[in-house]
Amino acid sequence: EPEELSSHALAMSQMASKLQSEIQDLSNQKMKLDAVLSCMKEGVIALDKDGRIISVNKAALSLLDVTESRVRGRLIEEVARNSELHEHIRWVFEHGESFRTELVLRNKKNTVLELHGAVLRDPGEVIIGALFVLHDVTEYKRLERMRTEFVANVSHELRTPITSIKGFVETLAEGAKHNPEELDRFLGIISRQTDRLGAIIKDLLSLAKIERSADVGDIEFVISPLKGALLSAIEVSEGKATSKDIHLLLDYDETLEIRMNPHLFEQAIINLIDNAIKYSPESGEVRINAHKEEEMLHLSVSDHGCGIPKDHLPRLFERFYRVDKARSRELGGTGLGLAIVKHIVQAHGGKVQVESTVGEGTTFTLSLPCGDSEQAELQVAG
Repeated sequence: EPEELSSHALAMSQMASKLQSEIQDLSNQKMKLDAVLSCMKEGVIALDKDGRIISVNKAALSLLDVTESRVRGRLIEEVARNSELHEHIRWVFEHGESFRTELVLRNKKNTVLELHGAVLRDPGEVIIGALFVLHDVTEYKRLERMRTEFVANVSHELRTPITSIKGFVETLAEGAKHNPEELDRFLGIISRQTDRLGAIIKDLLSLAKIERSADVGDIEFVISPLKGALLSAIEVSEGKATSKDIHLLLDYDETLEIRMNPHLFEQAIINLIDNAIKYSPESGEVRINAHKEEEMLHLSVSDHGCGIPKDHLPRLFERFYRVDKARSRELGGTGLGLAIVKHIVQAHGGKVQVESTVGEGTTFTLSLPCGDSEQAELQVAG
């Protein structure tokens, strides 16, 4: 009997050791699974067959704006108050099939989710729960809308002068070419529309080049006096200003230096000055001011034109966005000048802001790290 007891004790000890080892393995597996889930950008929610939450990761908690202590063991309907989500969950349990769909969370951001769902089955193929993966595609949808709008805008902007050119060419072909006055007028219009096409294409290519160069870090920067870029930009814009009897007033510190790509930075200033001239009344003035404040250069271009309504200000730097489309085309704008300014300034590690009062005028301000700032290179690189 002692030997039998000893044998049983040994067997029990081995079983306990094996059980402890298996428990430890399961614990390690759970820790690994929890680590994987916590690192995922996608939200993951696991439900039991009654729709109660048995597992949820940090991303899902963030998307649903709840804490883990509030959700575990509770019905999903109590946690996520979204009728569309509830319908999809019921559908998974009723049909036992996987699915993918999109839904919008009614929060401050109107978050758009791509929702994947599938049932969980035991070895006997009995449904024991369901797993849902939530992917935040809000930013992707925003970029997709921008891409769609951009393509539509490009098509429209190119189609307008092409249609005009085609119409006048057809009119000339039908006999107007025999009338010298009509011929000169039509050829003048065709020439202007051709110039407009060229300007749009040139600006599109410039914008694409700036974006591409900024993405790959291919823009060369040097610490250079601000004076050279400012005077060169004013010289380029002087002709347009003179044609409207507009005075360009410059106020700046000649000792200021900035880490810049001279060609791009000059282009940004030219675009702002040209924009100010375009919307200024005849015999007016455009002020260009530059000063240093807390290791930052602030360069502003101000006009006394018609001003811009506040609701338009947030979209001014979008490609092809115009406050007054008809007037902008009449004045020869491509709708890309301010977008180019924004991308140039961002490539320099800075930002551009706009202030405007209807009937009084508009001020655009570029803020960039100064050349003598220790943070200048870091801000440009970032």
